Amino acid sequence: MNATRPFSRLFLAASTALLFANAQGQGNCTNFSQFGGAVADPGGLVTTISTCSYESEYSVISSVIAAATYQFTLSSGGYITVHQDTFDGPIIGQGYSPVTVTAVTAGDLFPHWTVDDLCTTASGVCQVTTVQLFLNCLPPQATYTVTEDCLTNQFSINVNVATTGDGATIALGFSINGGTLVSQPGLGVGTYALGPFTYGDLVQVVVGHEFDMACNLTWNNIASPSNCPVIIDCAGPQLNETYCYPNNMNEDWHYQSSGGQPLAILFSSGTIESDFYDDLTIYDGPDASYPILWQHIGGTEDLSNVLAVSSGPDIYMAATSDGSVSCSSGSMLEWIWTVGCLDCEPTTTTFNIIPDCIHRTYQVAVDVDSLGSATAVNIYDRFSGDTLYNMPAGVTLIGPIPMDSATKITVFNNDNSLCRKISTELIWTSDTCVVDTCGSANYSYCYTNSDTAWFAYRSTQGVPVTVRFLSGNLGPNDKVLFYNGITVYSAVIFLGNNGGNMANFALNSTNVDNAITFRVMSDGTGSCQGGQYEPLVWDVQCGAVGIDELADHGFHMYPNPTEGLLYVQMTQGAASPLSVVVFDLAGRQVMNVPTNNLIAGTNTIDLGALQNGQYLVQVTTADQVVAQRVQVMR
Repeated sequence: MNATRPFSRLFLAASTALLFANAQGQGNCTNFSQFGGAVADPGGLVTTISTCSYESEYSVISSVIAAATYQFTLSSGGYITVHQDTFDGPIIGQGYSPVTVTAVTAGDLFPHWTVDDLCTTASGVCQVTTVQLFLNCLPPQATYTVTEDCLTNQFSINVNVATTGDGATIALGFSINGGTLVSQPGLGVGTYALGPFTYGDLVQVVVGHEFDMACNLTWNNIASPSNCPVIIDCAGPQLNETYCYPNNMNEDWHYQSSGGQPLAILFSSGTIESDFYDDLTIYDGPDASYPILWQHIGGTEDLSNVLAVSSGPDIYMAATSDGSVSCSSGSMLEWIWTVGCLDCEPTTTTFNIIPDCIHRTYQVAVDVDSLGSATAVNIYDRFSGDTLYNMPAGVTLIGPIPMDSATKITVFNNDNSLCRKISTELIWTSDTCVVDTCGSANYSYCYTNSDTAWFAYRSTQGVPVTVRFLSGNLGPNDKVLFYNGITVYSAVIFLGNNGGNMANFALNSTNVDNAITFRVMSDGTGSCQGGQYEPLVWDVQCGAVGIDELADHGFHMYPNPTEGLLYVQMTQGAASPLSVVVFDLAGRQVMNVPTNNLIAGTNTIDLGALQNGQYLVQVTTADQVVAQRVQVMR
């Protein structure tokens, strides 16, 4: 491996290391920081250990041949101390670059890089380090191929010996899964079959030189290439698979049905990183040359309910990953999937959304027109996580589901879960429930116990929209909540029940969308539906509530905005006010004008003690309750 180091690690520093000196106080250096590693080229070529070693580190050379000769170089010409077996193991050679040593064992070699034989260290300046295996012989030349036997789940290795090197013969040996090496000496040029081996075995093959093991040719971890499909027995159970994918993955799976039926792959869980880094693709055939059935596209993806169905007996899946963020690193969830024969006929099903704007929910009408080959179906709702079992053909309502929340509905045969119909992602958004109007139609609602009912309106004329209650009442614990807009994130402009009598209560929007939303909220102690209260009736007009509208109710209120003094003028013949109460827009009472201060003519209300902002002034007479929003602005 040619080790490199990020530039961010570069810094200039020098120090004197701990000295493990001989009697003359020189050499025998041991560093404590490791960087870089390599396997010396078996053919005797120079191998770069690192292009950026520091003279304060050591490197690791593995796959060492006992009794072989190795030469190390350090581009600065500095001092090299070579330990064997461990980083601080026996020293088998040292000196200024280049240094040649003979391996005592087959254990790893550890060259330590320093400035000089006083073990002086230096960091921040990159040095190139190399290793070379010195051969005193000519290695044999050979190649190998692997042959699979899919019927027996076995494989063989065919070794073609082209030359025996400078020896008269070779010894051909192998070991299985790290076991004892079995060797046959005295072989010449030719092709030799090794095996058979069982799927999953890791085989080491050694083409041995006649008289110098340093010239042996070795292949490690030879395995079956897994080109044989996994046979899915259509008369047997479905196959359940799990896989925790690693970094640097390059994996594939090939499945084939026993009777020629189509196959289905269904994931029940698992995640995969963005397709910029990791890939997963399922093909309609035995390899990647066939059409794509499904492919991971986009950001990190949840594989749950991914379903791919082949048109023939073969289905193939391939996956790759980069060097970080995987299941084995703890960042992604393990993949779990099922493979089975699709020896069934799926249902004929349609999915339709039924919105309930008043309660901000929707239902999904699952219309199973045909059961296919099933006797009944199971219906799964992703939002709730609930499954309805053994449902007959016909329409089944799923929900209610909150608006702005998505779901998927899966309908699958009760006798083969792979035979299924999956809806697209279903959602109904609350903004579709906004009524665009400037008409004069009346609206009414008879609320229930423990109710939450929503109503949203938007002006069609580019002016504020006003909601005015014509009649209706609320229980003492029931309320109306107004938003200055169409979402719950809009400002709250009123929360209360106007003393229980909503008649003549009015509010208008003050936002650029010219929209207003209110909801009716009740407890469980009484309602309109229960007969305790009258229905709420209101109309929606375009334009803000002002003096002209209030004049219809027998009084004027001005100026608006006001700096402090507000005049409430009763018109001729109007009843005297019984009370004037001021609320903030959260529905809290902030002022109550004493009854003995009110007259039938013009009343002066001093709002000077209130902070700048919007308030609701409610005037109650013997005939009615009327509310006007007023702005205090200084």
